[in-house]
Amino acid sequence: MDDNFNKFSQEVMDHITQQGYGEKTQRAYRRCFNSLGDYFTEKEVNYSEEEANIWLLSVHMGRTTFGLYAAAVHKLNDLYLYGEIQRYHYNPSKTTEGKLCGEFKDILEKVRVHISAGSYDTVSRHSQQCASILLRLQERSIVSISGVNYEALIDEFNSSKSKSYYSRCSHHTSLRLLLQFLFDKGLVPFGFTLFVDAMTMRTGYFWNNVPGEQIARLKTLHDSNAIPLDSFLEMRDRLFQTHSDAGYSRTSLSGILRITNLFYLFMDMNGLRYCPRIGYIWLDSVKPFLDSIEHKRFRRVLCILEGQAEKAQFRLNSHFVFRETYYKRLPDWCLPQVDSFLGMKRDEGWAPSTIRMYKISICRFCISMHEMGVRSFKGLDASKVKQFNLKDRHNTPEGKNAYNSRIRKFLEYLGENHISDNPFLSLSLPCVCASRETLVITLTQAEQDSLRDIF
Repeated sequence: MDDNFNKFSQEVMDHITQQGYGEKTQRAYRRCFNSLGDYFTEKEVNYSEEEANIWLLSVHMGRTTFGLYAAAVHKLNDLYLYGEIQRYHYNPSKTTEGKLCGEFKDILEKVRVHISAGSYDTVSRHSQQCASILLRLQERSIVSISGVNYEALIDEFNSSKSKSYYSRCSHHTSLRLLLQFLFDKGLVPFGFTLFVDAMTMRTGYFWNNVPGEQIARLKTLHDSNAIPLDSFLEMRDRLFQTHSDAGYSRTSLSGILRITNLFYLFMDMNGLRYCPRIGYIWLDSVKPFLDSIEHKRFRRVLCILEGQAEKAQFRLNSHFVFRETYYKRLPDWCLPQVDSFLGMKRDEGWAPSTIRMYKISICRFCISMHEMGVRSFKGLDASKVKQFNLKDRHNTPEGKNAYNSRIRKFLEYLGENHISDNPFLSLSLPCVCASRETLVITLTQAEQDSLRDIF
């Protein structure tokens, strides 16, 4: 071991004493130099930075002790290399910020400028948190903001799950700030700004509980009347403003925003556009997580949104009573064809009342077929259609004819589009209903005389 080792070791000890280091730190430095001196004596080599680092990595110790030993070795290296102890001892490329790719470094710097009006501690805390968030995204092979998706955000949100309450809150605050900043710059969709608040609710991730296979089916139900999510936000704003103008409380208004934002986030995460049916399927999925009063509030908001979508007038004091419609009872195997047929009729310009009549007639027919064991229009035959005609009773021949005529149109549609194997199924339904006789009860002579006496 060279003669300078003891001299430089003592200079380091004098330096930390002058800087006011604590007794425990000084003892740790002294143990470090003693052990390091023994190491060089045993190996009979002179001091070198490379050998010192090899020794440092070979010693088993706790994280705190390792940090103190590393700092002591760094100061000793400074004296060997520069003749004085340097002020900083870190490699910028090994810091969290230094590991970020170019785009993420640029974003972090812009975030730092954006929050520069805050205190030093606030800016420092958010900068460190945002750098850590971006680095974890980068470790998931995401090297551009355009590659960030909801799955990555869920993993990032859950990364602080095992931490203390205050650490989680700090992480969520920085994540919310980063996503809001990225949205303001036009780099991420609006739904990202709602994500953190939706995830921190007491019931957690309950608002995205629809099974994946049902989501896939919902995507096939989109028709020309499905509303884009940007237009849905306009509907949400009108709904909020209408209630605000009517003097509703802040609690009620925040409840409306909460419900519509959760529904928006559900649609955005799953690539859906708004239509009332999706709203009610979503309502069924969240119902187990809501009490009866909350469920009524959710249902009321969805009912008003449906009215807005259909351009119907509504009053805020309306009382919505939920009834299961024939359409809601439709089995999945026939739903795409029914929606496609009704969409075609809307495109033809039929009145809403006519579309409703088509919907009721066809839904009753499909439900009846399902009860008979039919699971595909390919398996539909004339005997089943005739059996339905006998079971489907009406009060008047006109009503029966009205239903049958619309079902015939649907059967013709199935045949023309090769959805059913028999293109002539519509002939199984009669064009007119059989005439019926009604017994007429006439008054007896005595009853007639009695009436004459009265009048």
